[in-house]
Amino acid sequence: MKLKYKLFISYFVLIVFISIALFLLILQLKGIDHFIKVRIEQDVQEVVDLSRQQQVLEDIYSHYLLIRLPGSEKNRHLQNLDTAMDDYARNWRQYKSRRESIIEFSFWTPIDQFISDQFFDPGIQNSIRSGKDPLEQKCETYWHQAERTLKVLLKTPDMPSPDLKRPINNLRDELILLGEMIGQQARESGVRMREASDQLNMIIWWIMLGLVFISLLIAFWVARLFSHPLEDLKIAVEQVAIQNFDVTVPSKSNDEIGELAAAFEQMALRLKKNEKFKMDMLGQFTHEMKSPLAAIGQAIILLENTLGHTPTADQRRLLTIINGNNETLSTLITNILHSATYEAGKMKLDKQQQNVTKLFTNTIMKLAPTIKEKEMKVNMKFSSERIECPVDKDRLEEVFINLVSNAVKFSRNGSSLHISITDHHSTVDFQIRDEGIGIPQKEIPYIFEKMYRASNSTKISVKGTGLGLYLTSQIVKAHGGKIKVRSKENVGTEFIVQLPRNFTPAMEEAS
Repeated sequence: MKLKYKLFISYFVLIVFISIALFLLILQLKGIDHFIKVRIEQDVQEVVDLSRQQQVLEDIYSHYLLIRLPGSEKNRHLQNLDTAMDDYARNWRQYKSRRESIIEFSFWTPIDQFISDQFFDPGIQNSIRSGKDPLEQKCETYWHQAERTLKVLLKTPDMPSPDLKRPINNLRDELILLGEMIGQQARESGVRMREASDQLNMIIWWIMLGLVFISLLIAFWVARLFSHPLEDLKIAVEQVAIQNFDVTVPSKSNDEIGELAAAFEQMALRLKKNEKFKMDMLGQFTHEMKSPLAAIGQAIILLENTLGHTPTADQRRLLTIINGNNETLSTLITNILHSATYEAGKMKLDKQQQNVTKLFTNTIMKLAPTIKEKEMKVNMKFSSERIECPVDKDRLEEVFINLVSNAVKFSRNGSSLHISITDHHSTVDFQIRDEGIGIPQKEIPYIFEKMYRASNSTKISVKGTGLGLYLTSQIVKAHGGKIKVRSKENVGTEFIVQLPRNFTPAMEEAS
């Protein structure tokens, strides 16, 4: 699947999920709002119904009293009394049916249950009902008593009727008490509704936070889905940058990134083949160059013998130039041959117990003319006069020469060179610290690559092939050791070589 389709589907699913969740939440809130409004209207309507009942009851009692008075309007009052009794009975039935009807909004079970617990708590409902039911029963009892008397009065208006003052007063009192109770109930419901509203607001906030959290998880998952192959590809690029062409990209997605990873692996394979071909050609070329250079060296010796002990100044200068360039070419060819050998993994070590302090001291003596020429001061510190370690003498001497000669070449005249060897029982540490130009921080990870030279090395016109540190790191690795470097530009550089008493996996470290 193409990357653009993956992105589209991922974000589409995320948007749909959030939209559905918000729609359901809004719908639920609409239902809650409707429910609360209807409940309030219902409580208010009950109070209105009871107030109307009291008014109708007063009308009934007024018509009753007017019927008992002598006059010509008795028939009209009888008719009004009958109408008022019908109104009372109808209003009472409406009141009863409205009170017993419970309006619910059922959509999302957790919130529905919360509303039910708040507004229809069985204990609260039973308490309200236990207080209202007796009053309603008394109202119905008193009304039936008055109704029987009033029905007899309607049939025989001329016959004397019992006094209705007591049942009407009792009924009036019960209706007043019932109204007060319903009003109290409405107030308590309002308080509960406000409390429930606050809690619902809190629940809504938590739901929204939950939606945000889920959205972040989905976004993180989508980002990880696309970034993981890119991270693997970045690691592979870094390996190729340090000329490690044996790389694979483990995460190959079925999209453009996967195609890029496959193409990158093919490129690394071709680079590996090209590098091998280059090293083979270079090795063959340098090998063929050794014989002519050896002949030149012999010719220089013969020329010096021919000139004797009294060459002219120009002859000495020319001989020095020829001999110096011949040595430079010989060193370059030797380094290239060693590089090809190390690259192919054919380095052979003749490891024997050596006194490394003596070996290091001899190296310093060999480089003494160069050190003296730059008027440098050498500070040497050994934890013991004799520190032995299983090493290849010639290879380790090559390491010391490369590190010390670099320290001298890139240091200022009159600066100091600090050298120490420390025996840690399981390892031996060699530290070479100069006060030279340093290495730019961003270039430190690449200084052990073949042919690499720091960008600031050109400022002081120091000749070099860029193979010294590469060969040094390969020799240290072959001994199972570690090489570390710490450097600060214009302050100095410190190399630390750590060799084990027993073979361990090799590492390079930079800081």
